[in-house]
Amino acid sequence: MQYDLHLFCINRKLLTGWCRRQSSEIFDCQMIALQGVVQRVEKLGKNNPGYQAELLVATEGGGHFSAVALDSAGFEIDQLVGALVKLRGCALPFYNRRGELLGVHVFMTDRSDLDVLRSPPADAFSTPIVKLEDLNPFSATSPRLLRQRVQGVVTLSQPGEFFYVQSGDRAVRVTTKQSEPLVVGDQVDTVGFVEIVQHYAELHEAVFRKTGTAIPPTPVPLNWELATQAPKPSHELETPDFDGRLVSLAGRLKNIEAIPGQPTRLYLDHEGHTIVASFGNGVPAGDTENLRLGSDLVVTGICVMSLATTWPALTVGSPTGFRILLRSPADITVIHAASWWTATRLLGALAGMVLVLSLALAWVGLLHRTVAKQAARLVAEQQSKHDAEVEFKATLRERNRLAADLHDTLEQDLTGATYQLEAVRVFLGDKHTEAAKCNEFAHELLNRSRDDLRRSLWALRAGILDGRAFEDALRELAQRTGQTSGVACSCQIETDGTRVPEFEANHLLMVAQEAITNAIKHAGAKSISITGKIESKKIFFTVADNGRGFDPQTLPGPKQGHFGLLGMRERLRAMGGTIKIRSKPGESTQIEVNIPLNPPAINS
Repeated sequence: MQYDLHLFCINRKLLTGWCRRQSSEIFDCQMIALQGVVQRVEKLGKNNPGYQAELLVATEGGGHFSAVALDSAGFEIDQLVGALVKLRGCALPFYNRRGELLGVHVFMTDRSDLDVLRSPPADAFSTPIVKLEDLNPFSATSPRLLRQRVQGVVTLSQPGEFFYVQSGDRAVRVTTKQSEPLVVGDQVDTVGFVEIVQHYAELHEAVFRKTGTAIPPTPVPLNWELATQAPKPSHELETPDFDGRLVSLAGRLKNIEAIPGQPTRLYLDHEGHTIVASFGNGVPAGDTENLRLGSDLVVTGICVMSLATTWPALTVGSPTGFRILLRSPADITVIHAASWWTATRLLGALAGMVLVLSLALAWVGLLHRTVAKQAARLVAEQQSKHDAEVEFKATLRERNRLAADLHDTLEQDLTGATYQLEAVRVFLGDKHTEAAKCNEFAHELLNRSRDDLRRSLWALRAGILDGRAFEDALRELAQRTGQTSGVACSCQIETDGTRVPEFEANHLLMVAQEAITNAIKHAGAKSISITGKIESKKIFFTVADNGRGFDPQTLPGPKQGHFGLLGMRERLRAMGGTIKIRSKPGESTQIEVNIPLNPPAINS
């Protein structure tokens, strides 16, 4: 089995030479020998064929380099971390796109190129415990290359990446590939290599184990002035240190940045400065969408300081700011929620009110126009109805006058002629048989003419109620029809006691009379029935006969001298009513009449 042993290690003197671009001239493709401590062993995947492990190696000069074993038979990879080794190989520097030196790879041929000078402890946790404040103290000798062991309480954890551990007033960031989950309050025993990152010591390539649980440290109240004050001279070590510690900060929420795939960030206004409080990867933002901008909050989390110096350090770093790492939504406390009436919502509400008011005014204008149109139509209908009523009364007077004239003249003359013919019958006796027959025939014609005249006279006066109710007048019309025509005529009208106005009653009587006359005269009906109902708001009745029927579509009209149905429709139209005719040739006929008793309401 072959391994790719990737070791990082560069002696400080060697590193200086390479930074002067001398490596390409002196060490490029040359065999070199280096010594250092292995800090990481990592097996590689399929993306690196032929290279199956990576080692990180540190030297006494503080540098790193990588080593690749082309033939790794005999390597005990799992026992190399923490070992002091010496290796030999071919140096291959690598550069960026500008041709600037970035580092070097050392390629070894086989196991004989790697010598273990000092094996690591069998148990990594057998290393003596060091206080957090003693991770990287001043030393006249070379920097420590061996792993350091610390203990403390976990204040924040990102499994498989890093966590923060705190003991007393000091905290440290620990990077690890160990995926075992940690929660706030876990006590841990941690072993790792010390590295200085941005002026602060951290533990890299660490392993840890849980030793128990403890109450998390109390958050330290933090403000801008306290966190960013200039560091004091080295002999005044009382300068507060907040990097990595659990702190609490008060501020006013200015903005919430929630970008999919990225941690949610809160922007707080604190003493005139903008502080960013963010959640870690994979930490749900929870109810942050319910936070209102402008609310006064207190956030609790890990303080990460920002320093205004370069690295490597040439002087003491001066704080320029800080950010807060939140652990969960529970780290956010709302002290005073902002008013729901934000400027945006107020403008939206005002815009909505303006829109509603505009729609209301438009609706009022439309309603006013509709009411005006309906009122004008109602006035026209009432005027038309009034004109029709005046015309109807005039017609009634003329019909009554005509009926009285006919009764006093023509009917009297016919009656007198009938008496004369009866006298002739007496004088003739049984003589002159032919003359008697002619006399009898003339007598029958006169009687028939008198009956027709009486029916016409009654029809002329049929529209007169003479103080009677409409239903009584309609029943009398049916009774008189049966007496004068010999046709069975019945009438059944239900009523709730509503009094039909005289104008509507007279028109409806004439419509009923016209329907009865048509049934007798044109359909040859032997039976006629009138059924209907009078209600408070409408009246309807049906005139049905058993005559021979007709086709309403081909019925002769005014052009052929027939005005009956036209007159019926005009009368009902004047009253706002309707008429329906159901008939077929060879079948019975039904005429349905329906009118409202009250004027139609104005539509709103």
